[in-house]
Amino acid sequence: MDTTTIEDEILYVQPNPDYERKKVIRSTRQHNKAISSFNSRTGPDNHTLTYQSRPIEFFMLILPESTIEELLNWTNKKAESKISNPERRKQKKAMWSDLTLCEMKMFIGCIILMGIVKLPKIDMYWNKTTGLFSIPGLRLLIPQQRFKDIYSCLCLRNPTQPGDDNPTHKIRPLVDSVIFNSQFYYRPERELSVDESMIAFNGRSSLKVYMPLKPIKYGLKAYVLCESSTGYMINWQLYTGKIKKTENNIPTN
Repeated sequence: MDTTTIEDEILYVQPNPDYERKKVIRSTRQHNKAISSFNSRTGPDNHTLTYQSRPIEFFMLILPESTIEELLNWTNKKAESKISNPERRKQKKAMWSDLTLCEMKMFIGCIILMGIVKLPKIDMYWNKTTGLFSIPGLRLLIPQQRFKDIYSCLCLRNPTQPGDDNPTHKIRPLVDSVIFNSQFYYRPERELSVDESMIAFNGRSSLKVYMPLKPIKYGLKAYVLCESSTGYMINWQLYTGKIKKTENNIPTN
């Protein structure tokens, strides 16, 4: 059992030189607090992978093939709805071919690559006029027009089901799946941290915020629960605006 003691502290506050120094005595007390020992098992769990396993195998624990198959099915359905809409029908949409599992995996790989190797414009990744900016390996994976077609039809939820009032309903299925797998395959240590996190984003969204004191000033704000020693993300929630209370005093976003 650990004994926690809070001793008296005298703080001298001088907000302005023109005013007298003010002595502030912080309320103190001495008490004993029982902290139970932490004997739970920590680290990776619920799988048979070892240190010899490939990184992609660990990645597939968080984003399994079943989830990727759902994404490609929803994307194909959204593309079909666009093609069938005469007002939005375009030649490139009319030439759409159903997305395959291999293509979906390559598309996700390209998105991750673009987050690591950042260029001002997407077209520069396929630029053949100069070798300074283009990514030759990316051109071999997927053509530029096919990437843009998939990107424009990408759907992270079932498009046949109506949405709700939650601003994050379009990404909720994918987010819930990633959070569940992150918690299922890893046991965190006792020391956890909760803090705000900014996701860099310059597009159009009602959820975009401006944080002048943050290194990332424009983007999406999230509340994140992480393991203190490793930074492993256990849970997170996107900030969707100030909490409002209904007539029954029930908080809602």
